[in-house]
Amino acid sequence: MESLYDKTRLELDKKATELQKMEEQVKREMCIFTKEFNRAQAEESLERKKLQKQLEEEENSAEISNSTGGDLLSEDPAQATSAFGPHRVATDRWKGMSPEQLKDVTGVQQLQIQEKMRLKEEERQREAEWDRRRVQEARAMVLLERQQKRQERELRKEQDHINLQLVQAHKAQ
Repeated sequence: MESLYDKTRLELDKKATELQKMEEQVKREMCIFTKEFNRAQAEESLERKKLQKQLEEEENSAEISNSTGGDLLSEDPAQATSAFGPHRVATDRWKGMSPEQLKDVTGVQQLQIQEKMRLKEEERQREAEWDRRRVQEARAMVLLERQQKRQERELRKEQDHINLQLVQAHKAQ
């Protein structure tokens, strides 16, 4: 009876070992398959990105060449002349201001820069003054607190002295 039991147990152990080996083999194969699939996906994604980048660069190059050769970027001042007369400007084709106009604009910009710097300096000085005041007030508060504590100690000493005298007077009676 024991022999049959041992044989059965051995056969079941052998089958369990075989099943475990088969399971491990399947897991290894799944890992290999997954790795290969992920690698293929990554390569495909990389290739897609490369093609997309190449297409985008070609489109950008074509756009740049079209823009530089077109009427929009030509420096011909006649491009900005309006159909309503030479004194009017077609704003969609206007190529810029005259040197005098540019000088005026630059002058106004410089004045604005100086005004902004002046306002920043005033603000900085105001902030510095407020900071100085806050520091002074904090120092004054610290000194006031120290003085109050000193007075409280003196009052306490005085009170203790009076209480001592009262106790001595009471004992003397």
